[in-house]
Amino acid sequence: MPSIKYWFIVAIVATTLLTNVFAIQCYQCQSGENSKCGLRFEPEESMKIDCSSSKPPRHIRNALDGQNVEATGCMKQTMESTLGGIYIARSCYFGDLANKEVGCQLDPNNVLMKLDRCDVCTSDLCNASSTITPITILILCIFGLARLLS
Repeated sequence: MPSIKYWFIVAIVATTLLTNVFAIQCYQCQSGENSKCGLRFEPEESMKIDCSSSKPPRHIRNALDGQNVEATGCMKQTMESTLGGIYIARSCYFGDLANKEVGCQLDPNNVLMKLDRCDVCTSDLCNASSTITPITILILCIFGLARLLS
């Protein structure tokens, strides 16, 4: 009879595979339109979006030409306004996770904003704040499994 350790490992592997099969959900909002979207984030149900129903912003579609145009993660952009103040935008992320130059770029027509920081993550609703990266979570899971199996 399989032990509890065996079933624990099977559950982790199944969860990992299932989360990669289904589309990612992210928060989508802008602090200029909703004060709850700012530095002190207060998530609401209406801010959640299934990224499979989203398209990349018009200003990055050309750069993604020929590439997968499905969302690959969630994004939190922190921008500085040339008029003063911090502006936060949360949305689905499109593009290569290893090279954020394309996916994080701002609309070139928006001359009032300067990108200060762009955080990208790959788990559901992970753009709520600056979160620990998925690799950190993976490392913690590996250490947990090693301890459990020893």
